[in-house]
Amino acid sequence: MAGYHAHFLDADHARGGHALDYRLLRGTVEIGVCSDLHLSLPRTPQFEAAHLSDVDADGQIRQTEGQ
Repeated sequence: MAGYHAHFLDADHARGGHALDYRLLRGTVEIGVCSDLHLSLPRTPQFEAAHLSDVDADGQIRQTEGQ
């Protein structure tokens, strides 16, 4: 659902990432409400030269989140 963002983390905290489609067979679900976001972006010449204003970010987010 667009507007919600889920991650997973294994029991050893060794593996994790975005949860885009899943079925929980066993485990613990924790839900946290966050109002702050800290984002670190690359400072490489390639990233700084990227034309990000040409990207349809809203459309890509909605497509990724399944809306």
